[in-house]
Amino acid sequence: MMLPERLVVRNQTLHALISTAYQMATFKIAGGPAWTTSDRFDISATTGHRVTIEESRQMLRALLEERFKLKTHRDTHDARIYVLTFVHDDHRLGPDLKPTTLDCAAILAERRQNGTGMPPPTPGNPRPICGATVGSGFHAHGIQIASFAQTLGTLMRETVVDETGLTGWWDFDLEMGFSGFSGPPVGDVDSTANTPSIFTALQEQLGLKLQSTRGSVEVLVIDHAEKPTPD
Repeated sequence: MMLPERLVVRNQTLHALISTAYQMATFKIAGGPAWTTSDRFDISATTGHRVTIEESRQMLRALLEERFKLKTHRDTHDARIYVLTFVHDDHRLGPDLKPTTLDCAAILAERRQNGTGMPPPTPGNPRPICGATVGSGFHAHGIQIASFAQTLGTLMRETVVDETGLTGWWDFDLEMGFSGFSGPPVGDVDSTANTPSIFTALQEQLGLKLQSTRGSVEVLVIDHAEKPTPD
């Protein structure tokens, strides 16, 4: 958890920490000893002054390099990817995809200035303001389609590229499952037999579709890592 003046991590693997620090999905992190995906760590650090989310990530990267002796490099390889595009040639949208009434550009700019993250949803409104939640589906209240594609890829453990060209911010409640992929979905996702596949849900509810193809995928390779000594 990245707070304005403090970095607090509880029970996280090094892979998860690297994912946060380098903004790289865990399935795109390669190499490293086996303990990087099994051993869990707690971290508590203070800055003494307010920092932005990006400054917090920079601090976490520096901490990983110092305490874990972490060394990495970025690489690319050819792999399967999914392209997010329109179902209909006329780019007609589905019934559940609508432009939001929120000014998310201003709201997110204020959050960055204050160094705060997305507030949690309230019991009366399960969709967070200018954000999304995942559980029995994907519930968005002010999200860019490019961000949706990236998050969808993380959940699916697949690379998803947005080629819709849709701009602005969008609301939708996507009821979906995650069957048929190479690995289980990430996070607390309800994937019962009663939920439609992501392919069907996207087409019927949002007017979008996923097309399988090949493309260049960037990965983060762990060259070296050591277990830190406790302090």
